[in-house]
Amino acid sequence: MVRFEGLDGLVVRTDRVNTVIGPPYDQVQPGDFLSWLSDSGRINNVTNASSIAEAKAEWAVHRAQNFERIQKPSYFIIEQRSPRFGDVPGGTRYSVMGAVPTDVDVILRNERIFENKKQGRIELNKALGVELGPVLLYTPGDLTSVLKHIRDLKVSQGFQQTLEFTTNFGSFAWSDLHNTDVIVYQVDANSPHGRLISRKALEPHNLYVADGNHRSSAAIEMGLDSFLGVVTDDLTILPYNRLIKSDVPIEEILHGFNYKKIDSFGKPEKGTFQVYTRQGTYVVDIDNSGIEDPANKLDCAVLEGMIYNRLGLTPDSMQDQSIFNYKPGTRLNDMKALVDAEVYDIAISLHEVSNEELMAVSHSVLTGGNPMPQKATYVVPKFPTGIIAKRI
Repeated sequence: MVRFEGLDGLVVRTDRVNTVIGPPYDQVQPGDFLSWLSDSGRINNVTNASSIAEAKAEWAVHRAQNFERIQKPSYFIIEQRSPRFGDVPGGTRYSVMGAVPTDVDVILRNERIFENKKQGRIELNKALGVELGPVLLYTPGDLTSVLKHIRDLKVSQGFQQTLEFTTNFGSFAWSDLHNTDVIVYQVDANSPHGRLISRKALEPHNLYVADGNHRSSAAIEMGLDSFLGVVTDDLTILPYNRLIKSDVPIEEILHGFNYKKIDSFGKPEKGTFQVYTRQGTYVVDIDNSGIEDPANKLDCAVLEGMIYNRLGLTPDSMQDQSIFNYKPGTRLNDMKALVDAEVYDIAISLHEVSNEELMAVSHSVLTGGNPMPQKATYVVPKFPTGIIAKRI
């Protein structure tokens, strides 16, 4: 049973929200901060600072100028109205933010992690004394109807929403979160509405980490009782495709596999993957017959066993963006352009992991099974960083 708890910490000021929030990307390892994401005044100049000292200094400014204390333990209902993103239709998604317990028997993780990335998040959390980036979790329960019911009650009673804004990320306009309408309603966790959220929608079900395995793992290793989480029952999973720099000829990479040349590069059928090179485009069959482990039989996992050794890829080289990179399934044209420009040599497109596969892997991991490969899923829409700072 999930103990979903109210948040203690800070919430962004209404008049500062759109100059503070940013895409949910943070530093990836100690000493290696994605400083190119930093944008003057946004929360990313904390999460992507060039050093821990700089991150602490930037957070001190944000805390003093842009945030205010959450007066009582609270949940935050989030209504997101997103535009179309590639092939993903636009629409409204409801979720709720709260403190999620680090109970590994209830909060089910499912993806391999990079140890240095986890340690980077631990280092930043300890330095700041807060968590800034939420973990996105999926529940199979009927959460949306409960949240809409509470929203409607509050609106009919003249309740004023805590925040209302349209995301405008400026130089981050490429983000799937750009130009999203967001309304946030604060709910006292100990009120009847708060108890309804916890008891009816969340407690009877497991929660599955959909995005943020490094963040949740960091909280567990730190010994925290809970982490900052956003829970939804409306999850869209996209493929997370691969870009690779390699001088191995395509004939050697695909030798012995069942493949054929095709005219165009796109989203493949389940059980296949597509390869785009400057010499042509190919579709390759995946054979996962006889594989019982839910993670090992995923298309992205079988792909690793088929060709990664032939390409000479190692865990270290896969963290070098000049050799290996990831793009969501909405950015196939960008991937082709990077191959054509000889930034990379190979683009690989995959079919997405389903919600059912994600849950099956999660339960398998709990009983000793294997996790999914890193970056097996890309979930949209994500939730921006900088709304809430959870005290740790």
